[in-house]
Amino acid sequence: MKQARHKSVQSKKSTEKDNEQVIGATSWSRRRKRGVRHKKPFDWKAFFAKSWHYSRFTLRMLLLASLFLIPYMGWQYISMNNIFPIQNVLIHSEEKYLVGERQQKLLDPLLGQNFVSYDLELYRHEVAKNPWVKSVEVTRRWPDQIELFIEEKRPIAIWNDLYLIEADGTIFEPDLIPSETMISLQGNADQKDKLLDGMSIIQKYIQSVGLNVEKIILDYRGAWTIVLENDVELYLGARFFEERLRRFVMHYPSSIRSKIDSIIAIDFRYDHGYALKWKR
Repeated sequence: MKQARHKSVQSKKSTEKDNEQVIGATSWSRRRKRGVRHKKPFDWKAFFAKSWHYSRFTLRMLLLASLFLIPYMGWQYISMNNIFPIQNVLIHSEEKYLVGERQQKLLDPLLGQNFVSYDLELYRHEVAKNPWVKSVEVTRRWPDQIELFIEEKRPIAIWNDLYLIEADGTIFEPDLIPSETMISLQGNADQKDKLLDGMSIIQKYIQSVGLNVEKIILDYRGAWTIVLENDVELYLGARFFEERLRRFVMHYPSSIRSKIDSIIAIDFRYDHGYALKWKR
């Protein structure tokens, strides 16, 4: 009897447990349909693995940013603080006119300036405005030196008493006419090429008889006048310019040289012969 009762109790408990499981399963099924999920235990291992993955990416990005940021900040600091002032300026130039005060005026704006931040391009433009500068290049040489590569203008004649002219026809106004002996050319701007060509021809002929040219004038009619070093004027006219110049060279040694100190002008505009104008 006791055994039968015991089995009956166990059977009853088993039935109740099965019923509870059925009820529990039914309840979970209903909750799941409503969107409820069974709560799983927290996976710490996966959490730390994922955190390390993102941390490594962040560290890499910070390191990459620092590779650019640190040099940039250093450069900004050097630019704002005159740590490397310009101490030396080296000029590469065949110096003839840019000497003394002219050269010092080019150097003064540079010396003591911030080597890193000073605007060399702006400085180059300022130097190029100098009337004696044909071209200029500026470079930095660490830690405190600037190099200037300057090509000077080289005038070959004075133009209309106020300007200078180069062999290529460039006319410029200097701060001061050089004291060196230079031929003076006088004419219109559109005659400069003709005057330069004529100057080379005239110098060749005049120097062949031991004379020098002081001034060459080409007037609006195209007539040539040559002023020799002793202030004697030689009139050649507009036509047959080179032929008349040859006639002067031919006659000068034999019939003009001995009288040169007594005359003020020689006129070769005649087809045959020439005329002399005497001093009073």
